[in-house]
Amino acid sequence: MLFENEEQLKAEIEKDIKAALQETVEWVYEIIKGVTMMWYASYEPEQYERTYQFLCSLVKTRVIKKGGEYSGEIYFDGSKIHYVTGLHPSGNQVITSAMQGFHGATGLHEEPPTIPIWRTSIDFLDAQLYDELKKALLSHGIPIM
Repeated sequence: MLFENEEQLKAEIEKDIKAALQETVEWVYEIIKGVTMMWYASYEPEQYERTYQFLCSLVKTRVIKKGGEYSGEIYFDGSKIHYVTGLHPSGNQVITSAMQGFHGATGLHEEPPTIPIWRTSIDFLDAQLYDELKKALLSHGIPIM
């Protein structure tokens, strides 16, 4: 590919960086989704059927560039969680509870915790994220040392 000026070259490099970062966001999303599925499997509810609202509240954004920085987010959106039975925990109560490995809302349960979603995800990501990002950047022709 030939570039007529520096701006065209910069635009092509930025496009490749953004694509590599989006692949990394997708990878992180899949890791957290997988840990969440393990969390679901670690507990068999006795009084209700799973609605998977918590899983469906996991959100990923597109990578954007603001100034000289790129960002993408993966998070649980409490506004997508609406339980109408039981003690009516808020979405944020359910998220806080699940991050610690509980099922239901924090303070509303007696069972021991199962898989803490936050700690389990972070432990895996700490060990693998740099390598995944490097691999994605290299696959898009961005040299990394």
